[in-house]
Amino acid sequence: MVSKRRKYTREFKVETVNLITGSDQSVVEVARDLEVHPNTLYKWIRQYSENPVEAFPGKGKQASEAVKNSAVSDVKTNA
Repeated sequence: MVSKRRKYTREFKVETVNLITGSDQSVVEVARDLEVHPNTLYKWIRQYSENPVEAFPGKGKQASEAVKNSAVSDVKTNA
């Protein structure tokens, strides 16, 4: 039987990162409790620490408006 890929809300990810960084629990312990792979939690921690405002934007790999706008302006100047 093939398991479906789980989707987590931004709120869940932020709360999980805060739980890990603000407590004595290890990533492995939290991962076991939440039934999430530890590598997934490490990825969430990295994303959130790099840019908390833009971490976990939603479906797909969405870039911020600034990145989108700069990409558009690059295309216009190169055309």
